[in-house]
Amino acid sequence: MSEEIKELKTKLEKGIWTIYLEGEINKNSVELLEKQIFASIGTHPNTLPKFYGEGIKDISNEGLNLLKKIKDMIPIRMKIQNVSNEIYDLLISTGFNEIMI
Repeated sequence: MSEEIKELKTKLEKGIWTIYLEGEINKNSVELLEKQIFASIGTHPNTLPKFYGEGIKDISNEGLNLLKKIKDMIPIRMKIQNVSNEIYDLLISTGFNEIMI
């Protein structure tokens, strides 16, 4: 069972727009999360987006597809920081470690 979808947490500091990814990123949450992320990035078009993933509990194929979609949209290297070892291993096994810093 999926946890309740929460409002996206963000922070602007020194020209960097930090977006905090939390909870389960799966088919039940990805559509709303996508809308929230794109709206968030759109409100700060001249900033460098950075994703902070310490709060990610699980990520499904739908969540990975969302990360790829965001990566393809951003003209610079997408960065995700501070994910758990389990999420990091998943990103490596699926080839998404290239978006890690």
